[in-house]
Amino acid sequence: MSTPLGAAGPAGDALPEAVALARGAAEARLPLKLFGGLAIRVLGPGLPPRTRRGQDMDFACLSMRRKDVAAYLERSDCVPDRRFNNLSGDRQMYFTAPSGRPIDVVVDRLTMCHTLDFRPSFDRLPLTLDAVDLLLSNCRSSNSTRRTHGTSCSCWPRCRWLTPARLLGQDPPRAPGPQRGSTPSGLQAS
Repeated sequence: MSTPLGAAGPAGDALPEAVALARGAAEARLPLKLFGGLAIRVLGPGLPPRTRRGQDMDFACLSMRRKDVAAYLERSDCVPDRRFNNLSGDRQMYFTAPSGRPIDVVVDRLTMCHTLDFRPSFDRLPLTLDAVDLLLSNCRSSNSTRRTHGTSCSCWPRCRWLTPARLLGQDPPRAPGPQRGSTPSGLQAS
């Protein structure tokens, strides 16, 4: 059985194809959710899209059903990178969509300067990871200076405008940029 996918090729918009895969997985009760920029577009359709030629599709799945997810993607005419998936499929899987787009599937958690375990909140939304997980997945590490002796997460300066409330349409849009007196939840202004 093949999931009907959009006509979006690598030069077109990846969103219709990605949403079709996520929706097909949800209908089959498989744990496969969008994350990254495409998930943000699903949750915040009013936000300006950041599309690019050859844009990949980022998904997350749960390890307990990763083999079922891989089989679903293959039935949907996605071609697996068998070598990579056999070596690293417990953490991440790679596929190529029918359109030729790369598909990255992260299993259970995303590890960067921090580890984001999305298992506890995986079922909150039907097609995407939870909005808070999307926000945290956009954090990047920045090497600190010798004075601070460590690594800091530099996500706040880049994505302070991307709040879960805004993604869910509960917060009026504000222009990106510093807002006087604003801090992310749980952080103190210096």
